[in-house]
Amino acid sequence: MDLFNRKKLKALTETTNSMKLDITDNNQFYKAIYGWLNNSVIAKDDFKNAVKYGYEGNVSCFGMVNTLSTIFAKPEDKLFLKAKDGSKTEVDPLDYKITFLNKPNHYQSWTEFKKNWGTSYYTNGNSIIYAAKLEDGNNKGQLIDNQLFIMPVQNAEVFSKSYRKPIDKYGFDIDGGQIRIDAVNVWHERFAPNLDYNNGANFWGMSPVLVSLNIILAQNEGYEFISNTYANRLPPGIFSNESEYQEGVTEKQRDSFHSLWKKYYKGSKGDAKPVFVNKGKYQKIGFDSMKDLQVLDTQADGARQLATAFGVPSQIFNDIQGTTYANQQEAFKRLIALRTEPDWNVFYDGLNTDIIQAYNPDLVLEPDLSKISELIKNLESIAKVYDIGVRIKAFSKNEFREALGLETIEDLGMDEVGDNVLDSFPTLQQTTNNLNDG
Repeated sequence: MDLFNRKKLKALTETTNSMKLDITDNNQFYKAIYGWLNNSVIAKDDFKNAVKYGYEGNVSCFGMVNTLSTIFAKPEDKLFLKAKDGSKTEVDPLDYKITFLNKPNHYQSWTEFKKNWGTSYYTNGNSIIYAAKLEDGNNKGQLIDNQLFIMPVQNAEVFSKSYRKPIDKYGFDIDGGQIRIDAVNVWHERFAPNLDYNNGANFWGMSPVLVSLNIILAQNEGYEFISNTYANRLPPGIFSNESEYQEGVTEKQRDSFHSLWKKYYKGSKGDAKPVFVNKGKYQKIGFDSMKDLQVLDTQADGARQLATAFGVPSQIFNDIQGTTYANQQEAFKRLIALRTEPDWNVFYDGLNTDIIQAYNPDLVLEPDLSKISELIKNLESIAKVYDIGVRIKAFSKNEFREALGLETIEDLGMDEVGDNVLDSFPTLQQTTNNLNDG
C-alpha cells in the first residue's frame, strides 16, 4: 500500500471513529431526554433510580440489604497454600506480599470492603471492583499498590469492541466526567444472569431491587400518603342532627368545643377544627390511624415479596405471619444455605481466580465459619449425633470430621466402622436408657 492510500485509510478510520463516538453520544443524549420526558417511568436498566427509590428510599429494602451484607461480611478469612495431595496449610498473607486483606484501599478495612461489596451486589445485582494490575514482569497480574476499589454500578456502562471482545472497557460517570477502564483491570460479579440479549443487557446481572421495583414504589407511595395525611390533617368530622325539630349547635357550644379541641390538638399543623352545621349528627372524615389506611398489610406483604426476590426466608426479618421454620436458628441456617453460602462461593472464587492466584497459583482464600455462633450451635448438635454414631460403629472417625467440615486424617483406623452396624444399635438403646436413668 502506497503512502497516499495509507493516509487515506487513516483519515477514513479517524472519521469513522469520530462518527461512532457522535452516534454513542447522541444515543445517550436522546436516552436522557426520553427519561426526562417520562420521569414517571423507571427504566428496568436504570440502576441509579433503583438505588434511589429502593436501597436509599425504602426501609424494608434497606433493612434486608444491610442484614444480608452484614452476614456476608461476618466471617474472618484465612489464606491457605494447597499441596499436590490436596492438603492445605494456613499461611501468612504478608509472606506473599498480600497486604490488601488488611487494607484494600486508603479508606476501608477489609470487613467494610466485604460489606460494601455485598451491599452493591444485593442492591444492583452487580459488584464491580477496580483492580489495577501490573501488565509485565515477574509480578504480572498482581495489584498495583495492593488496592481494590468498589465502583458505582449505577453510574457504569460497558463498551464492546468486537464479537471477539464483547467487554472491552467499563465506563464510570464520576464528578461530571467519564473514566474508562480496561476490562482486564475490572473484577465483575453478577447476582443472577440476565436473559435479555438486546444491546448487551446480558453483560449485567439481574437486580433483585429492580425486579421488586413496583412493590417498592407501592410501599413508598403508601408511606408518603400517610405522611401527607398526618402533616395536613383533615377536619375530624361533621356534627349534624337528622331531626328537624332540634335547634342545632349554638355558638356558645361551638366555641366551647373549639377551645377543648385546641387544648388537646394545638400541635396540629393547620389548626384543623371540627366543622359544625345546624344539625347534630357526627360524620367522621379522614383516618385516625395507619390501621385505617391498611398500609401495614401492604407493607408486610411487600416485604415478604421482597424477601422472595432476595431468596431468603422472610421470617429472618421479623415476619411473624410468614413464619415457616420452628425457630430463628433454623431460619438462619436456611438463609445461609440458600443465599449467603452461594454468595461466598461467588466472592471467593472470583477473588482467588482474578487476584489471589497471581501471587501464587496454589494460594486460596477461604472464609472461617468456626466463629459464627448460629452455625456453631448447629455443629454442636451434629457432633452429638455423630459422636454416638462413632461409638456404636455406625460412622468412621473421618466421616465424623467431614460432617463438621474438618479435614480428614489418613491414619490407621480413621476410616474403619463396625463389621455389622445393626449389631451396634442395641448399644445405642442401652446408652439412651442409661442417660434417662441417670
